[in-house]
Amino acid sequence: MIDDCFQYMLEMFEDSSLFLIVINPSNMNIVNINRAGANFYGYDREELIGESYYKLMHNNGSKSDELLFDQNGDKANSFSNIFEHITHTGEIKEVEIITIKSFAQNMPLWLLFVYDRTELLTVSRRLNESELKFQKLLRDIPSVSVQGYYMDGTTFYWNKASEEIYGYTEEEALGKNLLDLIIPENIAVGVKESIEQSARTGVPPEASELQLRNKDGLIVDVFSSHAILAFEKKPLEMFCIDIDISERKIARQLRLAANVFTHAVEPILITDHQANIIDVNQRFIDIFGYEKKEVYGKNPNISKSGLHDNAHYKKMWIELLNNGSWTGEVYNRKKSGEILPMLIRINAVKDAKNQIQNYICFML
Repeated sequence: MIDDCFQYMLEMFEDSSLFLIVINPSNMNIVNINRAGANFYGYDREELIGESYYKLMHNNGSKSDELLFDQNGDKANSFSNIFEHITHTGEIKEVEIITIKSFAQNMPLWLLFVYDRTELLTVSRRLNESELKFQKLLRDIPSVSVQGYYMDGTTFYWNKASEEIYGYTEEEALGKNLLDLIIPENIAVGVKESIEQSARTGVPPEASELQLRNKDGLIVDVFSSHAILAFEKKPLEMFCIDIDISERKIARQLRLAANVFTHAVEPILITDHQANIIDVNQRFIDIFGYEKKEVYGKNPNISKSGLHDNAHYKKMWIELLNNGSWTGEVYNRKKSGEILPMLIRINAVKDAKNQIQNYICFML
């Protein structure tokens, strides 16, 4: 899943003016690069994946460890430096690279955000260039939430994607504490301790999947990476880079459900949010004697035996809507008229906005 998330991040940067390279620091080979980056260097993406990062560096034999250090020669986890890179045609480009050291399943990975300095000559130099470019170029990136926090949790940066994912405007978020904005209560203590440890060590939290909270109190599934930056004469800053994976997680669950649906030995029935049948598995057809075309679009009450009163079904729906599931014994009727006693479990399937999309009925 983590590999999928890094691939998703690359896709988000496909047509950006921001070039993203993922590097394995153990051998300095390029693990992946977005299309915009490959085009910048004049290669097809496939030509660079697996190649040494130093293939892109002018005079690549010098300072082979320079990505490990900040401009003062100290070890750092996130920082920026200026380099000369060389394109496929031999053109020398001056670039600035912000390096973010991250981890995936305890394996170190470096994310290199590359800027062509020739395109930034008109940018105001009244602020620190590295900080300015980092914030301005990430502000409008779609679907990638970037937030900035001081090490006490106070929010100082909130891009447009953060507004979309978490529901808070920039004005609402700035100055608020991270724990009050998007951290659910059940993980608040752990997050606070993690930030305090990062403040002591300068090492960012490991990249991972998290369940965070939006303005409406709903859970948002994200893949979250972190970077700690040190700017001259400023306190440490922590940037969080979050990708909303809610839809991908739902899609993954649906693929798993589809596999179970196809191979299950029990009858399974799926409806839309209005309880109209949209699919049944082969076992349902074998037991109840209906063809698929006979049940599509119908209400599941086509199999009602008539042995339960309306109060029974009313109680079932109240529990299903309140709890998202219901389990109980039901007498059903085959197409032939034969009565079947069955243990029924119905689950409501909700989308990322907590709205019911489907009901799945398992019959035992």
